[in-house]
Amino acid sequence: MGQNCWLFASQQSGRLTVASRRVATSLGVPQLLAMAVLSVSAARGETAGPVDVSFFDDARKLQLARRLYRPDGPGPFPAVVMMHGCGGVGSNQHDWGRRLQVWGYVALIIDSFGPRGKTNVCDDVLGVDARFARMPDAFAAKSFLMSQPFVDGEHIALMGWSHGGAATLFAVDDIYLTGVKSTPFTGVIAFYPPCFALMQRVNAPLLILIGEVDDWTAASACRNMLRSTEQWERLAAAKITLKVYLDAHHGFDLRGPLRQIYGHTIGGHPGAAAQAEEEVKRFLARHLRKS
Repeated sequence: MGQNCWLFASQQSGRLTVASRRVATSLGVPQLLAMAVLSVSAARGETAGPVDVSFFDDARKLQLARRLYRPDGPGPFPAVVMMHGCGGVGSNQHDWGRRLQVWGYVALIIDSFGPRGKTNVCDDVLGVDARFARMPDAFAAKSFLMSQPFVDGEHIALMGWSHGGAATLFAVDDIYLTGVKSTPFTGVIAFYPPCFALMQRVNAPLLILIGEVDDWTAASACRNMLRSTEQWERLAAAKITLKVYLDAHHGFDLRGPLRQIYGHTIGGHPGAAAQAEEEVKRFLARHLRKS
């Protein structure tokens, strides 16, 4: 079983279901007990391992689930919602979840595919639509986090990879948020997203990280998007930071060598990955930490 974030899901190390207060009555006693377990662990100062969580989408029709990482202590902590790529949740998201936990953030990885009967949409990107399915998932996860006593509900960021990066771009532009019953994220990070032609009403600071030689989601598209946004609305463009890494391909923050998948080159670039890690750390500290 490989560690490619597009094709393989990592093995689970623990299982626990946590329900949002908003839907606790519907989900019942086991979920309420799970919330109690999290609270007791924090009160004891135990190092919390990752746990499986579940919560309904905003329409209360689909139960979303995956893994939550949290720092030691009672909090409240700032948090990050994480959106996987077109191959589902993989080891890369868990690597980032542990990293965020060490930095002092709650990290919630959502699986947008499993509850919809999908494992992979790399050859059918509309199989789970980034705008109409995944972007609402992100806000449902935000609502879930805001209901947790150990989360600072005013400081929640969104981070997505490739297909999940597209969902983050939808989430950070107000023109796509009609009907969304939530406030914007405090900050948004997109790893190698398929950039749009234009961002019109950017509602939060946006950091885009992409490789110069990415042949799946082109860096040139992101440059063009930023240029078009500057011409359309300078205030919107001022919220966007674009970082392009020389010699880096799609999936540059992955562990493992370059390889061909679906006709594209993906794989890790240690130098670019290290630089991106520092960019993310600075970005989150700037926008999620209380002054």
